[in-house]
Amino acid sequence: MKAKKLGLALFLLALWLYEALTVANLARVNMVDALDKFANFFRSTTFTIAFTLLIVLLVARLSDRAEQNASPRGFAIAWFSAFLFFLVACAALVLHVNPHARFSRDVYPPITPNARGVKTDDYAQLPSHPDIVVLGSSRAFTISPDYIQKVTGYETFNMAVEGARAGDYSLQLNYLLQSGDAPRLLLIEVTFQTFTGDVWMAPLQPISLIPYMPRDIAATTAESVLQDTFNLQTISDSLFIVRFLSTDKQSLAWEFDERGMGIYRPVVDETMPAQEDLARWSGSLTCNRLASPARAEFENMIKMAGENGIEIVLYQSPVRLALYRYAVRKTPAEVADCRETLNRYFSSLTKKNDNVSFVNLSDYERVSNMDGAGFYDAVHARPNAAELIVDALAPTIQSALGK
Repeated sequence: MKAKKLGLALFLLALWLYEALTVANLARVNMVDALDKFANFFRSTTFTIAFTLLIVLLVARLSDRAEQNASPRGFAIAWFSAFLFFLVACAALVLHVNPHARFSRDVYPPITPNARGVKTDDYAQLPSHPDIVVLGSSRAFTISPDYIQKVTGYETFNMAVEGARAGDYSLQLNYLLQSGDAPRLLLIEVTFQTFTGDVWMAPLQPISLIPYMPRDIAATTAESVLQDTFNLQTISDSLFIVRFLSTDKQSLAWEFDERGMGIYRPVVDETMPAQEDLARWSGSLTCNRLASPARAEFENMIKMAGENGIEIVLYQSPVRLALYRYAVRKTPAEVADCRETLNRYFSSLTKKNDNVSFVNLSDYERVSNMDGAGFYDAVHARPNAAELIVDALAPTIQSALGK
């Protein structure tokens, strides 16, 4: 009887592992679509199997206890010991593989380009601190530190992160200030999204940045890290990485060099954006008002930089011409109002703060007219287009550093 129960338990465990590897294999074949498509399916399936396994083991244990007249205390100790072992094993797997770059990334590449963790590690390993640090969203990933140094003569590091918000800039500046010699200038790519949503993006922050956060944000981030550690999706991501990404790093859409520049490896490289891509990004060209909490955090970051003698150059990136035409055709008034709102706000910051300069490249035709030759999609510039952006920013950078 015991052998049959043990066999059933092992069978259910093997079924769970098979399900994990099956979904991982489907994701490997078509990574971008499959990871999104199967995420909810995998969660529901693994939860069902896990709870089934738990119920079977519990019923089997209760049956044994009834047969052997075992004490309740012995049963409780055995059950919680098994549960604790499983919990520790899962945590050890996640900590070792670190699929979401929340801890250390020395052994395996992350499954997603969590630049917050990756670039924090890279910056800490620099032999010397740079003169310029680039902050921004994924639109600034391809800004080349080497090219900035070539054009301006100043050593640079790219610390741009995906979906950057105002809180990211405050957190990153606080980290830079406390890590030793601060940079002389921050080159910050800004969009309307800088002032939307979760100002601090706490669910994405790596554990290494918790000491540099306000207490409430640190608590939220710590809770998020704890949840992520024991999440079934995180466990499946860990299995996927061990099975595939350890030998096939090309599956990652973005990788970063030692100075933070993003290297994009598209699964499908199209010369013209799909209609869905234009619809997806058209909202980035429309906005209402800038949220007060985000503005306050952003302006506090500027003040902190000024108090430490750090110059700031703000700039808006150009977008693909096809996207601009699409957005204007759909909502012409909203696009014009958003441009005016952002230009007015950033220009006002230059008047209030001596350490702030602003360059509006949102309508920089030399880049936007490149279309597919200059953009991966509707908003992310290729390296050749990013160099043209740096060329346009270079005089402002030189002037700011020459003060």
